[in-house]
Amino acid sequence: MRKLGIKNIRLFVLLAILVFVILLIFFFGIRYVLNLDTSTYTLQKGSFLYDDDFNYIEVEDDAILKKSFDNAFYLTMLTDGISQKYKIGPSTVVYNDADYKMYLYGTFYQVSTSGEVQKLTKMTEVVKANVPQFYKIADRKYLWIDSTFTSTSGLNTDEYLIIELDKQGNATLANHEMYEKTINPMVIKGSLYDFDVVHEKLILTDREIDLKNIIGSSNEYQDPVEEEQEETITTDNSYYDDYFEQLVNSFNNLTGNINDFNEQQQQQNNEEQVHLDLTRWVSLKSVDTSVNSLTVNYQVFDPNNEYNAIFLILQSEGVEAKKIYLNKENTSYTIRDLVPNTEYTVTFGYQLAKSVDELETEVTDDVVKIKTDKPNYQLAFTKITSSKLYYELKVDSLYQLESGTIRLYSDNQVLAEQPIDVSKITNGVYTGSFDNQNLGYFIEIRVEDFVYNGQLINNFPITSKYINQ
Repeated sequence: MRKLGIKNIRLFVLLAILVFVILLIFFFGIRYVLNLDTSTYTLQKGSFLYDDDFNYIEVEDDAILKKSFDNAFYLTMLTDGISQKYKIGPSTVVYNDADYKMYLYGTFYQVSTSGEVQKLTKMTEVVKANVPQFYKIADRKYLWIDSTFTSTSGLNTDEYLIIELDKQGNATLANHEMYEKTINPMVIKGSLYDFDVVHEKLILTDREIDLKNIIGSSNEYQDPVEEEQEETITTDNSYYDDYFEQLVNSFNNLTGNINDFNEQQQQQNNEEQVHLDLTRWVSLKSVDTSVNSLTVNYQVFDPNNEYNAIFLILQSEGVEAKKIYLNKENTSYTIRDLVPNTEYTVTFGYQLAKSVDELETEVTDDVVKIKTDKPNYQLAFTKITSSKLYYELKVDSLYQLESGTIRLYSDNQVLAEQPIDVSKITNGVYTGSFDNQNLGYFIEIRVEDFVYNGQLINNFPITSKYINQ
C-alpha cells in the first residue's frame, strides 16, 4: 500500500481543521438565528420613542417594530402616505400617554432594592408608576420608572426617565416631556430611593447599590481634587514667647543689675559669643490672609524706648516695594487693597540707634512669603437643551465684581458674549443662557474683563467646560 507523504498528511490535517471551523460557525449561526427575537411588534398611534442617538420619533399611525440580524430594532411606519424605516437600536422604551402600560423592547437588567438583578429580553410590559422600578439598559444607560423625579438643579418630572452618561460623566435625561443634558454631578431623588448619576449608584436608606458592577461600565469620571486652602503662615517663635514671658514677669524685680549685665554682655560679644538682648525684643507672630488683604500679627517689648521704629516692607513681583511703619503699642496691622491669588513677601524689622554718635541701624528680624486667597467664584453649566445653554455664576460676597463679561467658546473660538449685569445678582447668584447653535466639540464659558475697585483683575480663572457629544 502506498504511504501518505508528509505533505499529504499536513494537507489532510489542515482540511480537517477547516471543516471543523466551518461546522462550528454553522452551529453558532444556527443557534444565533434560533435565539434571535424575530417577533413583529405593533406600536399604536400616539406612541413615541427615542432611537440610540436620542432622536425623538412619534408614531403618527400604527407602526411595525422588528429586530433585524444586526441586533437592532427597526421601526417601519407610514408618514404622509410614504413608508419610512428608522433604525432604533438594540433596545428601546415605548411610551403612550393613552396607555396605562409602558413597553420595553430588547434586553434590560432589572435591579431590585435587594441588589438582585433579573435579565429581561424581547418585550416587557410595565405598569406605569405602579412601584418604582430601575433597569440598566446598556453600558452607562438606565431606565427609571417612578411617580416623581426631582433634583437640586431644578429637575421636576414624572412617569419615567431615560438616563445616559458619556464617559466624562455628563448625563442626558429624556422622557415624554423633556430632553436635557446635564454638565454637573447630580443626585436625582425618587419616591423610594435616589440615584447618584455620575457615580452610577442607587442610594437606599441603609445601603448603596453600585450599578457599574452590572455588565460593567466605561465611565471615566473622577471626582475633582479640591484645592488645598492656603495655610496661614505662622513664624515659630513659641520658644522665645515662653522665654520672654518669663522674663517680663521677672523684669520688675531687676534694678541696677541690668546695666551690669549689659556691660558683661558687651564684653562677651567682643569675645564673639552670641547672647540674646534681654532688655528689648520684637517678634513676628503670624500673617493671616484674605482675598485682598494681609493681617500681620506682631509683638514688641521695648520698656526703655530703644527702638526708633518698627516697620514692614511689602513686595510682590512687578510692583514697587512699600514700607509701612508700625505702632509699637499695637499687636497687629492689616494691609488692604491687595490683589487676590498673588504671592507677597513680608519683611519685618526695626530701626535702632546704638548711641548718640552712631548712625541709625536697620535690622531685618523676619521674612515671610505668603499668598492672598482666591475669591470664591463658581461658574457652571446648569442645563443644556436643544436650543439653550444655561449657566450659573456664584459670586463671592466679599469680593463682588463691578463689571465683567461672560464669553462662550467653541473649540477655543469665541461664539458669543454677554456683559454681566451686576444689578441682577441675587443672593450671590447670577444666571443666564446662550443659544445652542453651531457648537463644536470642546465647549467652554469664561468670566473675563473682571473689574474690582476700578482695577482689571485677571490672575484667577473662572470657567466651566464640557465635551459636546
